Amino acid sequence: MDKKVRSILIIGASLCIPAIISILALIALHVMPFGEHTLVISDARALFVSDLSYFSRLVQGREGLLYSLESGIGMSQAGLVGGMLNPVNILVLLFDITDYASMYTWVITASIAVCGLTMYAFLARVRPASDVSNLVFSTSYALMGFNVAYCFLYSFLLPAALLPLVALGVRKVLWGERPWLYVASLSYALLASYYFGYMLCVASAVLFLMWYVEERGSMTPERRKRAWAAILVATACAGLITA
Repeated sequence: MDKKVRSILIIGASLCIPAIISILALIALHVMPFGEHTLVISDARALFVSDLSYFSRLVQGREGLLYSLESGIGMSQAGLVGGMLNPVNILVLLFDITDYASMYTWVITASIAVCGLTMYAFLARVRPASDVSNLVFSTSYALMGFNVAYCFLYSFLLPAALLPLVALGVRKVLWGERPWLYVASLSYALLASYYFGYMLCVASAVLFLMWYVEERGSMTPERRKRAWAAILVATACAGLITA
């Protein structure tokens, strides 16, 4: 098989396999649209279905951009706007509002699939000679307990998908490459979720320090200085872009 075709198939598998396993689990558990149960519970019922409904109306031109995002009792909803930045939101355009319980299932499934894709992207760059094992690990990441336990908290899955990209950005900085991926992924995470954006900032600091200590002996003094300067400036840029 041609190497390029194989690469495309593996990348597609990193996206599709978590989705297929999730769908099989949903069928077995009789979750809508495969049964009478639903993932629209707790925060999903109280918050995210309403947000996705607003997003659908906004994209269709039936809602104004100047919507106040204030609830009836005066509590600001602006912190939830970040959930609208999830690219899988486009799925809402395929569903009528009366079928949002099923729509939410597909949004969660797609979000889990994206986690598999981004983790594979990280592993393929860090471990380029291990396609099959990378696929196993990326699928395991997508189906980790965090994603399963918090599937009713739709906004939690986007930061999980962004973490591998932030980690790859940190690796690129240590390799002496340009930090554009790190800046883009971290600023997107901060904008999409102020809480988990902060947690990804902590994660990026821990990963940088861990990998720096591990590789410090093989780095020249000049490369060490460049790595520190790059990570500090890139992190500040990500925060400023979000602000």
